[in-house]
Amino acid sequence: SGAPSTTSTTATASFLPPTFALHTASPAAPRTLLARYPSTITPSSVYLAVPTNGYAHAGLPKRFVHLVGPPLDVALDARGSGGRGRWVRSGCWPNAEVRAFVCPGEGGRRPARRKGLGETGHAVEGKEGGDEGEGEEECKTHFGIFATRALKEGEEIVVGWEWDDANAVHRV
Repeated sequence: SGAPSTTSTTATASFLPPTFALHTASPAAPRTLLARYPSTITPSSVYLAVPTNGYAHAGLPKRFVHLVGPPLDVALDARGSGGRGRWVRSGCWPNAEVRAFVCPGEGGRRPARRKGLGETGHAVEGKEGGDEGEGEEECKTHFGIFATRALKEGEEIVVGWEWDDANAVHRV
């Protein structure tokens, strides 16, 4: 049904690893959720400061990591977890983007406590203002890959490169 499919392109030489990409299984309209992007969420500043992530040297996040700018300023790391959305490739002619979205949970009401990110990037709980409302739904924030234009069946889903603003690639 409209779910994207993951395909593998066989490499021409037997010693090269296959490349993976995400393609649409059916046509998709602009702003359509193509795939969820489950990931480990940390503040961008924490991700950028870790030397093993290599951001200072490469000028862009590692594969399977996406940076979401203000007001969220988070890094979405799907290297150790993640669904089909992690296989979306970056390219110069994007037709999709990573965005946050809110959808109702299954709890049937808004919780009295909410989870947030502490200074270290770990989930912490805190009080939410207001009383519990009986008719209110529990809302959860998720991240996903959304189409930025109409996509045809079988079209590869591509997000834009996330080069650092100071990287030399912008001067080429």
